[in-house]
Amino acid sequence: LRIDPPQLFINQKVADGRGFARVMAAQDGYRGYAPGRDYLNDAERSFVVPEKHYFAMGDNSYNSYDSRWWGPIPEENLVGRGLIVYWPFNRHWGLIR
Repeated sequence: LRIDPPQLFINQKVADGRGFARVMAAQDGYRGYAPGRDYLNDAERSFVVPEKHYFAMGDNSYNSYDSRWWGPIPEENLVGRGLIVYWPFNRHWGLIR
């Protein structure tokens, strides 16, 4: 994934409706997911997030293709605030204040 405003790129191609659907469905042809749990096995692994960058994590930590794979996100690529915590259903679920 790469953001070059106003475009979102998936595998170096401008994302379209089909691309989003394939990423969300974890279908072959788009690496929108990380198979397995290998990247979570190293308890000593750490991440350095540079100034004016953010670290994004998917809600399904064991099977998310997120900043642990594609690195920190530059602040200028953010387009808005988070709105809702969708999962897990615990005391943090719901609208973000």
